[in-house]
Parts: sequence; C-alpha cells; structure tokens
Amino acid sequence: MRKSFLIPLAGLVCAGSLAAQNPRAYQDLTPAAAGAIYSPSVVSDGDMSAILYNDSGDKGVYVVVGNGHGTAWGTPVRLDSDTTMAEKRNDTFSLVMDGSTLVAVWRDGRNNTSTTTTYYDTWVSVSNDGGQTWSPDQILDKGGYPYGGSNTVLAVKAAISGPHIYVAQLIDNGNDELWVLASHDGGLTWGTAVNASTVTNDIDNFAIGADGLNCYVAWDDDRNALYDDDLWFRMSHDGLATWMAPEAQIDASGPANGDIEYGGIFMTVDGPVIGLCWEEDELPSSMVDEELHWNVSTDGGHTWGTEVVLQTGFDTDNHWMDYNGGTFAVAWEDNRNLADEAFVAVSHDLGATWTETQLSAGGAAYPRVVVGGDYIGADWGGPSYPENPMAAVSRDGGMTWLPAQDLAMGGQPGDADYVELGFNAKYNNFVAAWLSDDTGINHLYVGGERCQTLTPVGNFTPGGTVGFQADNFGASEAGTGFGTLVAAGPGNYTIPFGGGYDTGLANDAYLNFTLGLNPGPLSGGLDAAGHGSTSTLNVPLSVPVGTVLHCVGVGYSVNAGVVTIGSITDVTTVTVQ
Repeated sequence: MRKSFLIPLAGLVCAGSLAAQNPRAYQDLTPAAAGAIYSPSVVSDGDMSAILYNDSGDKGVYVVVGNGHGTAWGTPVRLDSDTTMAEKRNDTFSLVMDGSTLVAVWRDGRNNTSTTTTYYDTWVSVSNDGGQTWSPDQILDKGGYPYGGSNTVLAVKAAISGPHIYVAQLIDNGNDELWVLASHDGGLTWGTAVNASTVTNDIDNFAIGADGLNCYVAWDDDRNALYDDDLWFRMSHDGLATWMAPEAQIDASGPANGDIEYGGIFMTVDGPVIGLCWEEDELPSSMVDEELHWNVSTDGGHTWGTEVVLQTGFDTDNHWMDYNGGTFAVAWEDNRNLADEAFVAVSHDLGATWTETQLSAGGAAYPRVVVGGDYIGADWGGPSYPENPMAAVSRDGGMTWLPAQDLAMGGQPGDADYVELGFNAKYNNFVAAWLSDDTGINHLYVGGERCQTLTPVGNFTPGGTVGFQADNFGASEAGTGFGTLVAAGPGNYTIPFGGGYDTGLANDAYLNFTLGLNPGPLSGGLDAAGHGSTSTLNVPLSVPVGTVLHCVGVGYSVNAGVVTIGSITDVTTVTVQ
C-alpha cells in the first residue's frame, strides 16, 4: 500500500555512498588577523567549544567561542588589555574549562624591564558564563619575584575543578623553580604562589591536575644526579594551604640511572585515579633513544603501581595522554619504520594490558589523543611537508580505528602546524583546531569529525526510492535505536527530552513531520558494529527540485518510558535533483 503524502515528505532522502562521512567543512576563524597566529588551545564540553590563540601582529591573546558541534563560531575576543605591543605566549593547557567556566592563562611581557630580551609574567582571564563575558586580565603572583624582572616565567599551565582553579608556573631563578597558586572562587580572587619542590635543583618539565581541593603537581629535577632528571610528585588536599608531605619519586630508575626528557610530563586526574606519562632515556634498556613510561595511582597519589614501559627499542617523541571513564590512551611518535609515525596505546584496566595501533602512514608529528567513552580520537600533522591536519577515530575504545583522514579534505595547500584536538562528550564530537599558512601566514582553522555518521541512500529525485543508513555508532549503543530528523535548513532545534540536545536543524514543517515518524519508518536498530538502516520511502512528486534537505541521525534508547539520547551525527545535506 502506498504511504500517505506527509510521511514520505518528512522522510525524503538522497542517494549516497555507504562509506564513512567526510570530516566536516573547515573554517578560517581569523580572516582579519593582524599577523601570523600561534599556539592554539582547544576545549569543548556541553554546548560550548573555545579556542585560545596568539596574534603575532598586534601581540594580542584572543579567544573564540563556538557551539558544542564546533560548527558555529563567534567573533574573536581579545583578553589582554596591553597597549604596549609586548610579546605574549600561550602554552599547553593555557585554556581549561569546567562546565560554564573557562580559564585562560598566558605569559606576558608588558612589564619587561630588559632591553635585550623579554621577561614574562603570568596573566589570567576567566569567564563564568560560557565565554559570553570575561574578567579583566590580571597579573598573578610568581613567588614574590618582581614583575618584569629576570625571574621570568618560562611556562605556565592551568587545571580546574569546579570553582577551584590552579596555575603552575616554571620560573627562572638560575635553577628553574615550580610555583603554584590557586583561586577557590572561580577566579574572582587569587592566593599567593607556593613552591612545589623542597630542593633547589633545576626543573625542566611539569604537569598539574586537580580534583576539588586536591591539587597535584609532577615535575622532573636532577637532585639525584647532575643533569639526570627523575620524576617527582606532590599533592595538597586543602587547596594549597599546605602540602601533604615531601615529594615522592615516581620513576623506578633510581638515582643516577635514567633521565626524564623534554617530551614533557602528562598528568590526568579523575577522582582518585591519577595517571602520569613521560619519556626517559639513559637507561640500561635504552641509553640513547627515549622510552615511553607510564604509571597510575588509584588512591589519589598516595601509592603508585608498577611502572609500565609502553615503548622501547625506538626513539619516542611528542607523547600525549588522556583518560576518561576507565580508559587511558597515550599517543606518541617513534621511528620504528624509519620515518616517525603516530601510535596510540589504550588500556581499559588501569594499565594491566594495552592495545597498540599505528594510526599514520608516510610520517606524523606531534600527535594528540582524547578519550570519551566508546570514542577515542587522535590527530597529528602529516604525512610529510607540507603537512596536513590528519585524524583518526575509534568507536570501540581503541580496539579498532577508522582510516585516517585529512581534516582539510585536500583543500589546503599550506603547511599545517599545531594540530590540536578536543572532545565534546555531550555530542560525542571531535573538535580540531590547527594553523595553516595557505594565505602566506598562519591562520587559525577549525574542523573535526565524528565516528557516527548518517548516509542518505537511494534515488533522491521526485518519486525515487530512498532510505538512511547509520554507521559507526559507539559500541555501547549496540541493541539501541537511531532516528532520522530532516529539515529544510540549518538551525538550533533542541530535542525536547533527554538533556536538551541541539540537532543543528531548523524547526520547520519537515522537522515536525519527521518527529512523528520516530520511532517508525525513519528509525532503525543499531547492531554490534554500530550499523543500522531505516525502511525505504518514496520521494513525493510535489517536492521542489533544488530543495536542500538537512539530515541528522540521533541515537536513542527507551527504558520504562524514559528516552535517553545517544550519539548524534553531523548534519548531512542533500539536494533534490
């Protein structure tokens, strides 16, 4: 029996490939930049994404805020009030967020007292309303050392947990020192900085993490043997009012054996689970090439497990680590295949076992990795000069990976640098930011992708038979369902249950017809591989040729009458031919 006119109208779809959906269209966020852009940091959570960067033309520190999909972005806002054109620098973890609070920290030379070099201080600006407004920038204490003097800030990182914000600064005092300070009212007021270390030996790398009033810091210094750094960890349980105890050595190499290298120290904190990852050489197992080492504490840093060597036998560089919901993921590059390639190792059992995967082919540099439940994503620059912003994603916690893709889809002739990655847990969405010199100088670009996709299939001419196929939904969504929503344009229609999810669709007649068909002919089940399909429908003859339809797949489950929203796809468009 032929279906009614209204039902197939709402279910109009297009012919399409069954392959994975391409990355979303990338955007230049700095077309009016005064100069080359540097040092982007990207974060995303809920219905907000944000990117911090430097503009070398006017020496400004800027932030640009977008939606949780990473598709709609506002105008860049300058955070610093400097009018002297002083040099400024962002560092890794210069932008952090928790809920609607965003914290930006940077090194700033506006008080510089030297005529031959730049001495930096640490400045901060905070937004407590999702980036709509920002506090006036203010300078932070750096252990009593004078502002603008030779005790320059060499690096700065921030951590946040609710209203508790912590900032760690590496400060030059002959031997470099680690000073940490806190705000416990969302950045309204700040305490004085306290020294993390009980000795004066030189520090090169550091990391900071937070869980409420618990502040954790890790660093390397050479107290045990000159120029051979060991890894140290210290904690405060009262918001830096006191340190619980002297620092403890974490690496197992012992005095005068092993040297923590400049690849950095990475820390993750999730309640009592604290992870540390670092590069180390000058060991009996590897005298020259850097190994990749990892360890975990499950009791808030009081005791630590057995150190794990994730990579040995080749030269490790530029590692990165993330943790979420019981899953650790570590990314790095090494030269086992002559050219450096990107690798990821994943553990779901607190490091007892690991699954390693090579993600790149033909070369890779500076990989990043983020974890969100089923979904793990990694990006890097590659494969060779001029590099592209490359990325790969997994739907099953890193057990398998979809093929790596160029986030610029071959559309950028320039060289990509600083390829950074954030994950939005609400929309199961990867938001990527990178620099590329297509215009002659680096601009800031944003793009990204999702594992889960919706593909229109069939003949999308009037009267044609069509349907939708879902692919690569998360492994934990097996046995649940997905629905298809269709609108005649983009918008911000929010699903009226299950947490307020913005679909990216207009609230129009097509959308309203679609809602009535879910569950129904525009829905289907998801199998163990994350695949599913709808039934077929006929395109009504009355639909105008040239109509552009916007389509979204929404995962869902129903339990005791309560609808829970799962993964949501990017918007797919199709033009009626």
